[in-house]
Amino acid sequence: MQTSRIKKISLFISLLNFSVVLSGYAQVVLPDIISSHMVLKQKSAVPLWGMEQPGRKISILTGWDKKNYQTVADAGGNWKVMVNTPAAGGPYDLTIIGKDSVKLTDVLLGEVWISSGQSNMAFRLRQDSQWNTTQLQVDHPQIRLFKPKRAISRKEMHSYSAKESKWEISTAESLGEFSAMTYYFAVELQKKLKVPVGIINVSWGGVSIESWLPGSTLSEDPVLQNSVARWKQWTAAYEADSIKYTKAVQEYAKTKKGSKPKVPQSMYMMRRPHRQHGVLYNGMTATVTPFALSGMLWYQGTSSVAWAEEYELQLTALITSWRGAFDQPNLPVIVGQLTAFTYEDEAKAYQLRDAQLRQSLLNNVYVVCNMDLGNLDDVHPTNKQPYGLRFAGMALNQVYGKKNIAAFCPAFKYIKARGNRFFIGFDHAKGLHIKDGPMEEVYIAGADGKFVQAEAKIVKSELEVFHPSISQPKHVRYLYRNTIQVQLYNGDNLPAFPFSVNYKK
Repeated sequence: MQTSRIKKISLFISLLNFSVVLSGYAQVVLPDIISSHMVLKQKSAVPLWGMEQPGRKISILTGWDKKNYQTVADAGGNWKVMVNTPAAGGPYDLTIIGKDSVKLTDVLLGEVWISSGQSNMAFRLRQDSQWNTTQLQVDHPQIRLFKPKRAISRKEMHSYSAKESKWEISTAESLGEFSAMTYYFAVELQKKLKVPVGIINVSWGGVSIESWLPGSTLSEDPVLQNSVARWKQWTAAYEADSIKYTKAVQEYAKTKKGSKPKVPQSMYMMRRPHRQHGVLYNGMTATVTPFALSGMLWYQGTSSVAWAEEYELQLTALITSWRGAFDQPNLPVIVGQLTAFTYEDEAKAYQLRDAQLRQSLLNNVYVVCNMDLGNLDDVHPTNKQPYGLRFAGMALNQVYGKKNIAAFCPAFKYIKARGNRFFIGFDHAKGLHIKDGPMEEVYIAGADGKFVQAEAKIVKSELEVFHPSISQPKHVRYLYRNTIQVQLYNGDNLPAFPFSVNYKK
């Protein structure tokens, strides 16, 4: 059934790649991402790779410095060369010579970022609320786009394909189908840095984080194995659930009694093979490794809320494994915290956001708050520019050293109790203030754990919180619920992260 369908898809992709690779023995074959119009990371040693006849000598001529790099294809026909790039510039030619030669043109040197996630990261620019204006301003020859073909696979794939994916120059025609969030990020980066910017988007709507995790990583921890176990359970239950559901639907159609039957989770998932663990890493991410990157953007979480207790470990594993796959152990990563929406389980939505924020404890990982950008009635807010600008602000501040650009949102730092009041301190709290009247989304509780809306005000850069009926507060929460009443900001007009704290002396 669905399992056999996935196997057939994977087999087809494997055979396609294998046939193309075999034909490559007669000539130099390059992965899709190494092509004309690409951007290579400036001032770096960048990998170039491909296939040729085993034992064949490969020469690479770089147009920017006229050097000749050489290597030999190994027994499997694979070759890789590290090429040095100078400061940003171009366009240049790049020639790879084996039995024949391939000349790549219009190659730029600059900054290269990859973005990934689910539907909000995949959200196309032509769907954006500003598209009618934006499409008149999108001709940016210094911005280049790469979007791998959507594909799933049970094995890590390489894109020695029919060139269905290619680098494109930013125009209204090429950008309409590209990630809006990533585009706005790139425009701001290019404007501030004045260098070429290449953006690679690998995303797919409606997927959980485990779809982007490599199989080798999933096997490393029992918690990461939970997603594998769930898929096995859905696979085993699919046939029986399908029969039961079909009978229930038929019975409902006859009698109209009770509620309309809900599709069992096994059926829902098995009809969406792209949600299986590892298949998008294998089919999409692996095809662009180990292209040299400047950094990574991540925005995902909606489809993972149900398993929020696993998310912190999953996201840490994803960051670590992708850094390894791209051979960049300290690759800068910027995580966009999940924005507001009416989630069925708001406690789990908070837990997932907190798991995202905790990634900032990792080296060279940064998190931006987006709670004020959401729409409780629409899981896909249509204005993606603010998201892209928050990503760009963090990249410019932390990766490129432009400290004058606002980047950090206030984050909980400490809590003190005096009498019946809490005093809460924050990192990045300069200019801390409350917008638009009394705060609505601060709640406080005593030992009984019954939360009530608190009174709050700013006192010397601390948030003072209390309620007259609670003499000994023990718990405090901010933006814990499904809400867009975001009112706590710093002087850079960036919103404070949600927090939930249990006070202990």
